[in-house]
Amino acid sequence: MPIAICRAGMRRAGEPSDAGLTLVEVLISASLFTVVLSLVGAGLGEMAKSAGRTTALSNAQDALRLAWQRLEGEVRYASAIGAPAQVSGDASNWHVVFATAGGCTELRLDAAGDNLDQRDVTAGSPWATIAPGVTAMPGSAQPLTLVADPLSGHQALGLSLAVSDGGSRDSETRTRVMQFTAESTTWTSTPPATCVVAP
Repeated sequence: MPIAICRAGMRRAGEPSDAGLTLVEVLISASLFTVVLSLVGAGLGEMAKSAGRTTALSNAQDALRLAWQRLEGEVRYASAIGAPAQVSGDASNWHVVFATAGGCTELRLDAAGDNLDQRDVTAGSPWATIAPGVTAMPGSAQPLTLVADPLSGHQALGLSLAVSDGGSRDSETRTRVMQFTAESTTWTSTPPATCVVAP
């Protein structure tokens, strides 16, 4: 038996040790794994938030782009554009009326709902949102303007708007300034009396 004890106590080079890990080594390894796992989790969480904000901003920009296309077609053939005005004296809400072949259309920037809305005044239709998540461009005193097109002298409707990703902290905002020229107007064109609405 003494020979067996000697052989068990000796090992050859390259043979694995059966000693294992101490409790301290296991605790340190578990702590390091927890730290690495929490860093990876936080990074993945931030990536998901960033992707969500980017998607929201992209969707808002797409909706505004579609509204621009719609307004381009409607305002281009308008026979007159009224003067933009504040809604009920509220500096954050604006509206404008323009006369078309089909009647009168009212456009409203609704700051309470952060929407760009439109309705057919002649038909008495309710408001329809054409671009959600839209506000007045920061620093813009008047987001809807009536100007004379410098090249043609026709009336032009100017819009200075902003869209954001909807995030409260670190939110990203994109601004857009567009001008739509009513090619069937002169600078003195006025909408008919049926187009006049109370602000």
